[in-house]
Amino acid sequence: MRTVHTKLWNHRSSWPFEYPVKVDEVPDYYRVVKDPMDLTSILERIDSYSSEEDFVSDVELMIFNSYDYNEVRQTGVVIIVLGEDNSHID
Repeated sequence: MRTVHTKLWNHRSSWPFEYPVKVDEVPDYYRVVKDPMDLTSILERIDSYSSEEDFVSDVELMIFNSYDYNEVRQTGVVIIVLGEDNSHID
């Protein structure tokens, strides 16, 4: 899981997902997104995930929150990393 997280973090398009959304920068975000998720929060939880599926669920939540808030489908970071052979996830 750490390998996938690192790939996500290092992807050139990941910058909007690195930290929690700041209310002073996006005042209505938390009215739209009720269960926020970001890469920092995922990293903080990484040792407590009971399965790879739980990790993937949080990554998907992060992406779907972006879809919901922005009403677009342009985020490809997860597709690129999760589309690879990740059978060696650690």
